[in-house]
Amino acid sequence: MFADPSSPMHILRSSFLTAAALAFGTSLFAAYPTFNSTKPNGGQRGTEVKLTLTGTQLADFESLIFFSPGFTQKSVEKAENGKVQMTIAIAPDVPPGNHLMRIRTKTGISHPRQFFVGIFPNVDEKEPNTILKHRSLLRQTKPWKASC
Repeated sequence: MFADPSSPMHILRSSFLTAAALAFGTSLFAAYPTFNSTKPNGGQRGTEVKLTLTGTQLADFESLIFFSPGFTQKSVEKAENGKVQMTIAIAPDVPPGNHLMRIRTKTGISHPRQFFVGIFPNVDEKEPNTILKHRSLLRQTKPWKASC
């Protein structure tokens, strides 16, 4: 009833099916974008932030999907296979804290990553920062009041 497992036809059929399964499975996985990091990891509400997103399969980048309202994609400066440079706007009424986002490409959607929204501006760390005289000074940009 079944072909002899050692017959050339059975070996050929098994080899073809295995190769097809591997090729088909790999091509489906290759189109799935991965989302490795965001620099900076967050931004101040009420501002525009230039982001650099890194991952794989990003050449056909379309947009960021945020799970909360108040985020607007302003522009995409550059989209390459491993990196996207873009600008987003954070509305003044976005609550401080972590917000989930995903990358959407023409071929798929990434896993979610966190983006932090704060009430203070981002400050880049500068090296060396282990010696007191080389420390980064934080300057107050505008007066603020604590509310109870």
